[in-house]
Parts: sequence; structure tokens; C-alpha cells
Amino acid sequence: KTGQEYLPETEKKIHTLLCAGVGQIYPQTIELMRYLKKKNVKIGLVSNALPHLDAALKDLPFDLEFMFPSYQMDALKPDEKIFKAVLKKINEKPEDILFIDDKKENVKAAESFGIKGIVFEKETVLKSVQKMMGENDVRYIGYRRCHCR
Repeated sequence: KTGQEYLPETEKKIHTLLCAGVGQIYPQTIELMRYLKKKNVKIGLVSNALPHLDAALKDLPFDLEFMFPSYQMDALKPDEKIFKAVLKKINEKPEDILFIDDKKENVKAAESFGIKGIVFEKETVLKSVQKMMGENDVRYIGYRRCHCR
């Protein structure tokens, strides 16, 4: 018990604060996701987000069978447990997976399982994805994990 009284407006305040911390989605994220969809790439999410932020992701073109929020996986990135569980659930070869994250330690953890990784940088993420896909001639797009309304 924290001594903090729960009031009806508490949940709304928490949501507002969480959204402020996450920020808005970059417009380039949708463009990147569309690009990947055109290439028939399944788009998933391994997230440390709380259940309350699930609604913020519903408009993004993730493939639902590849959604792995930490609260359902019982582990947080960069814990190897979450990557082991994801690999087991999707039954794909690690070398066929590309993991993009804004934290170097999360990318390194994924790479330790043989997963290809890119540390998110707005200026270079598309070029990095294109290079991994054997393409070099697509205009820049960026990526951001999630957004709130």
C-alpha cells in the first residue's frame, strides 16, 4: 500500500502522463511500415509498454500474431527471457528476423540470439533496413515504437 488514494480521474492522469512520455508517432513510421508491408514483411512489436497503452497501437499495421508486450511475456527488454519466448512463439529462424529498437542494449540482446538488429536513428533507419533487404534506392523514412492519442 502506497498511501495514495485512488480517485476516478487517476487513470486518466496516468494515461496522459504515459502518453507524454512516449510521445507522438513520427509520420515516417507509418511510411516505413507501409514499405515493409509492400515487401510482404510481417511487422511485430516487442514492447515494455503497459497494458494501458495497447489502444495507442491499434491503428498501426502490426500483425497481431507478432505482438509481444512485456506484461504478457513476463519479462522486460533486454532480458533474454523475452527474446527466447518470442523466438519460441513465432517459430522463425533468428536470422530471418529484423529487430529495430531505440536502445542499444535491447538490440545487442536480440543480436545475441542471432537476430539482425538496428539501433533506431531517425536519419538512418531506412537506409539500414534497405541495406539489410538488399535495396539502396528508397527515400528516407524513420521509425518510432508507439504513440498515444
